[in-house]
Parts: sequence; C-alpha cells; structure tokens
Amino acid sequence: MAGLLEAEQRYQAFIAFLAASRGLLIATWCLTQAATPEAEQEFWSKQAQRGFGFAATAAGLFSAEASSDRADSAALTNTVTGIEDR
Repeated sequence: MAGLLEAEQRYQAFIAFLAASRGLLIATWCLTQAATPEAEQEFWSKQAQRGFGFAATAAGLFSAEASSDRADSAALTNTVTGIEDR
C-alpha cells in the first residue's frame, strides 16, 4: 500500500510540474508577442499574467497537498507512538 501512495504522490508532482511548466511557457510566449511592434501589448501582457497565475496556482496546489500529506503523516506518527500535541 505504501508503494501505491508514493506512486500517487509522484504522479501528482509530475502533473503539477507539467501544469506549472505549461503556464510559464504560455507566459513567456505571450511576453514575446507583446514585444513585437504591431502587437496589442495590453492584451498580450494580460495573457502573460494569466499564464504566470496558472503556473503559480499549479505550484501552490501541489505545495498545499504536500504540506497536508505531511500534517496527516505527523498526526498518524503521533497516534502510533502515543505522543500528543501540546
């Protein structure tokens, strides 16, 4: 069972990495489009901001999930060892 949980966490980390990478690529592409003279800079800068936001959200969700897993793990360890939070 532990191996399955570890595989699930690696899968979640991989998906979060892909999502964050995609957001950064979108933001970078949008910024290069905004740099061209004939581009609508305001439109492309807003799209770049959304790409950065997407990347930050993906990284934040994974970080929150990881910290939640650590908290659950610490609570389980305390239960098994008989140590209580004071």
